[in-house]
Amino acid sequence: MSVLSAITAELEGLTCKPWERESALALAGQMDESPNASLHKELRQLMQDLGASKPVEAGDVADELAAKRAERRRAQGS
Repeated sequence: MSVLSAITAELEGLTCKPWERESALALAGQMDESPNASLHKELRQLMQDLGASKPVEAGDVADELAAKRAERRRAQGS
């Protein structure tokens, strides 16, 4: 599941201002495109501020990048 779809689903149950919703969606989209720790921290804090039931847990960004790199290398080797 992408970060954007997870955040979209989480926002369904929250009452927030339009700019807060747009900010969360924009950050989630950026996390899907190129995840990094700074974006993750900002998105997690925003979702906590909005009262999300559980914080955004995207895992360790370095681990995710390493896994994607390994997957690409396996695909290239086939």
